[in-house]
Amino acid sequence: MMTKGTMSKKTLKTLIEKGSIVTPGGVIEQGDVLIEGERIVAVGTDLRKTIEKHDEVTFISAEDKIVLPGGVDAHTHLDMPLEDFSSADDFKTGTIAAALGGTTSIVDYAEIGPSSMQEGFSTWMEKAHGRAVIDYGFHMTVKRCDPQILREMSQMVNQGVTSFKVFTAYPGRMMLSDENILRVMKRAAELNALVVVHAEDGELIEELINRKKRAKSLDPIDHALTRPSAGECRAVRRIVEMAEIAGARVVIAHISALQAADVVREAKKKGVKVYGETCPQYLWLEQNRLKAPGIQGAAFICSPPLRDITHLNALWEGLANGWIDILSTDHCPFNIKGQKDLGVLSNGGFDFTKVPGGLPGVQTRFLLAYAGGVLAERFDLVRLAEITATIPAKVFGLAPRKGALTPGADADIIILNPGETTSFDAVDLSSNLDYSPYEGMRMEGLVETVFSRGECIVSDARFIGEAGRGKFIPRHIDKGAEDNRVNN
Repeated sequence: MMTKGTMSKKTLKTLIEKGSIVTPGGVIEQGDVLIEGERIVAVGTDLRKTIEKHDEVTFISAEDKIVLPGGVDAHTHLDMPLEDFSSADDFKTGTIAAALGGTTSIVDYAEIGPSSMQEGFSTWMEKAHGRAVIDYGFHMTVKRCDPQILREMSQMVNQGVTSFKVFTAYPGRMMLSDENILRVMKRAAELNALVVVHAEDGELIEELINRKKRAKSLDPIDHALTRPSAGECRAVRRIVEMAEIAGARVVIAHISALQAADVVREAKKKGVKVYGETCPQYLWLEQNRLKAPGIQGAAFICSPPLRDITHLNALWEGLANGWIDILSTDHCPFNIKGQKDLGVLSNGGFDFTKVPGGLPGVQTRFLLAYAGGVLAERFDLVRLAEITATIPAKVFGLAPRKGALTPGADADIIILNPGETTSFDAVDLSSNLDYSPYEGMRMEGLVETVFSRGECIVSDARFIGEAGRGKFIPRHIDKGAEDNRVNN
């Protein structure tokens, strides 16, 4: 409930009161958050009494609701080019969907330009400018390694791009040799930058794909069978060994396999500076979805692929116990019509190699984590805030400005109504997509209100912000993020 008129987009002060306030130190029941301008100025109880009579204040009742930090999704692919088309969401539609799902900051993957990293960075800045409704930063993808690239890494860091992505998959397009990955890691270590890794065994995948082609077995399920969990594990093990040699800080992106999670856990125990990231699709969607024929199965093609329930359960355990640190989305949506259906052949057959891989996730991440984590009693609200906001903000250099409800931080805030439900049908989601991988699912909880830098951009679960209000946030190196939590 709100008093003093209708919700304004900006006000001198806003007091969110009487909610369950999720802070890094625990949950404050019947607590308050006081916002002034773009920042949080106080978190506690009975903050109404601190307000001066002359202050202009909007009061928001959060009674029977949960107040959490706005989400940080450090793995998105908006307006990402792929041959003759791009991913379905641009920086406007994608960030509106993110805001409706409780995410107030993203870190998207910019691709290196034909001539330089700077060219790629400038291109992605242009894509976001005037469109993004929430704050954003960029990683830089490294497709080749030469003296120019290694020099440009320092220029990127100086501009607030403090993380670089390398691939052990997609030979001939994205994959770097181990020698070159090690060179990138050593340079990143010199710069105190971060290396993010897509870790699958690219050579093994290519061999298995060639076998499937010879056997004329290219259905959607065959995509998963060419990317076995053992190959993911082997690639992660190589990356961890290189990170230890280079002294680099490394994030293993989109972990899907329990064996890969085990490698990360053991590396953490040894003191290697490695962080594990997984995504909701690897927690909720089983591999048997890919057994559906044709485009029905193709809708679920992503890399790494979906796995079976044993892997899903292990990843939930990893999130709860700290060897998986971050829940991102790898939001890379492609429509069925005109994109995923490219695998349909004129003779009625199917070819998964023609299907763009990727799934949506920015609008559904938070409630999937809330349902599968908190409501299923795998972890508590504080851990929910850690994996969706606090830890990614620290690891990727957005803290203390982002990621936690603390005085001085940006007023990026979610108000969750646990008494309502949310539909994940395509028609009810905002993403520019013609299907939902979670069709038919109803989640407990509703992201009712969202603040971004003190401005209300979601009210009554409706987006009320403006395109282009999001800002580029230069990132820094947070050495405090090197405390890698492992409980067991």
